[in-house]
Amino acid sequence: MMNPIKKMTLTAMITAITTITSSFIFIPAGFAKIFPIQHLANVMTAVLLGPAYAVTQTFLVSIIRNMSGTGSIFAFPGSMIGALLAAVLYRKTQSLKFACLGEVIGTGILGSLACYPLAVLLLGEKAAIFGFLPAFMLSSFAGAILAFILLKILLKNNYMKGFFMKTALTIAGSDSGGGAGIQADLKTFSAHGVFGMSVITAVTAQNTMEVRSVQAIDTGIITDQIAAIFEDIHVDAVKIGMLGSKEIVETVAASLNTFLPAIVILDPVMISKSGHHLLDEKAVSALKTELLPLATLVTPNVPEAEVLTGLSIRTKQDFYEACISIKELGAKAVLLKGGHSAGNPNDLFYDGTDFFWIKGERIHTKNTHGTGCTLSSAITSNLANGLPLRQSIEQAKTYISEAIRNSFSLGKGHGPVHHFYSFSKEERSDLI
Repeated sequence: MMNPIKKMTLTAMITAITTITSSFIFIPAGFAKIFPIQHLANVMTAVLLGPAYAVTQTFLVSIIRNMSGTGSIFAFPGSMIGALLAAVLYRKTQSLKFACLGEVIGTGILGSLACYPLAVLLLGEKAAIFGFLPAFMLSSFAGAILAFILLKILLKNNYMKGFFMKTALTIAGSDSGGGAGIQADLKTFSAHGVFGMSVITAVTAQNTMEVRSVQAIDTGIITDQIAAIFEDIHVDAVKIGMLGSKEIVETVAASLNTFLPAIVILDPVMISKSGHHLLDEKAVSALKTELLPLATLVTPNVPEAEVLTGLSIRTKQDFYEACISIKELGAKAVLLKGGHSAGNPNDLFYDGTDFFWIKGERIHTKNTHGTGCTLSSAITSNLANGLPLRQSIEQAKTYISEAIRNSFSLGKGHGPVHHFYSFSKEERSDLI
């Protein structure tokens, strides 16, 4: 008959291995970026659960059954419950403390209670009460707390900031003047605390007055740029801007169908502020059939919506009809921007069921270069940060309004908006 020390050792090894394994098998890969506390807590719990379970089973229970296997049986469901509750709490609060609390409640309390009937069946009531429950609860509590302390130490020393940094990818053209396109997108991402990445589809020679020339990027390079990012870095959200040609539209669509990002914001850039056409007719057709069905949200202005729908948009009723028409092309939701309409720039949001007017204020300034890019990038950032779609749009609307209000005259034409208006002078110097 196996002696207590060997039983403790064997149980510790099996339980530790199965608990750690369950952490990686049952928790979706994306969750590791959301709350690494779960992985660390499972490791800590596993280290403690085996010995604790073995000790309580050996010294508190006189009859020992299935000593080497029961720890692994309870590890899987317990870890799952803790993982899900920690995920929900961290998503809602963005706080390590609440993620730790979710792990403690989920694994230590709910997980152990959920596994209790099975423990009674396998071990008997006395063994379940005096062996399983205290070992599972105490080791889960201790594991979560130790994981929290370790994470705080690692974060304090900048070892794990990348795990908690939200990311956004912009697929768009480069604006040499810096006010729109990729440049505006990356500034907006930074202003929202999101790590920005870029795939350049075209290089434009432009300033505040004009677009002088456009050079499309080879589709092979575009494919490689997208693959290089998705194969290495977790992408929380994607924003699509200027594409230029049918071939580029199809290339981007094919890549997105390969990597399937959860959030795709499509800004169907067609005409620059200075009047330069940035999307040809064949590309418009491809955009409607290839990209719109992939879009979480599409954000056309009135002229762009007229091209997409073939409708003349003048009245509020026209706005409603245009949103419905665009939604029928495959987009999950539509934000029809009202900046080109008379009066205040009110936008209409259609989620496929209900309509919501997002109110705006007409700010009289010529410095509005890059407003469309900035708004869609702000929505993308908010979604990457975990906000619901409608709230993301409302907060982005406030952001772009204030960026316009604080815009500055740079150059001789339409100046840029102020992406970092909310930061102090000292904070802005750290960002730029």
